[in-house]
Amino acid sequence: MRLSSTIVRGLPFLLMLQGCSSHLSRHEAGTKIDAMMRNQPVGEYKIYTISGNVPTYGLPSSEFNDESIDIGRIGIDPDLPEFGVSLLNALAKVGYLTIKDAGPGDAAHHSETKHYDSTRLIDLTSKIGRIVAKTKDNETYDTGFVCFPVPNPHACVLPDFIDRELKYDITGITEDGIHAKVNLLMDWKLSRIALELKPYARPSEGETERRYHLDSWEEFLNSHPVAGSTQATILFQRFDDGWRIVDENGKSEKDFNPVIN
Repeated sequence: MRLSSTIVRGLPFLLMLQGCSSHLSRHEAGTKIDAMMRNQPVGEYKIYTISGNVPTYGLPSSEFNDESIDIGRIGIDPDLPEFGVSLLNALAKVGYLTIKDAGPGDAAHHSETKHYDSTRLIDLTSKIGRIVAKTKDNETYDTGFVCFPVPNPHACVLPDFIDRELKYDITGITEDGIHAKVNLLMDWKLSRIALELKPYARPSEGETERRYHLDSWEEFLNSHPVAGSTQATILFQRFDDGWRIVDENGKSEKDFNPVIN
């Protein structure tokens, strides 16, 4: 008798749990967001689901992500003598490369060779680190540089300026039927190379001057502090097998092969 009365008294609590199980909890949302971050690359400072960009989410708004430099003998364009030079000079000052004047000579220009009145020799130093991954097309270094070892000159893409170790707090969850929005506050910080280069980014002197004398890396570092946070919204939808992260069209990772923009 005592056992049956205990069961009866517990039924409302069990029913309440069952009724609440369809709601998206912070724990479940966090678990799925963590899995998404582990499994999907970070590109262009945005977290991507399988189907594309998570709506309204981005680390600080900028398209800067793929600044590259030429390694080897490069020609100086007389019409744009300073184009890209500020980045090379800054990288030399922090020790990633060396620059030597090489006088007049021939250098590659896109798919052809041109003669220049002034050329420079750009070489990487040991600070670029060691190769941790290699394919027939590129080499990835432990500092984050990715280089493409094609005939002279070849190119290297710089590491990201935003640290990929992303942390966040869930600030709220809004449900509307089978749909939910999970609001985050995402912390970010500048990466090592960004911190090294930041002191060498020339300041903007105004909108007109910026348009002509600042390179994109300088604009980025001038407009971002060392660390900060940004708001994000990740969309969820409830399916028969539970809640999934979806894009703005309701597509989830189970509907697609990986697509990283």
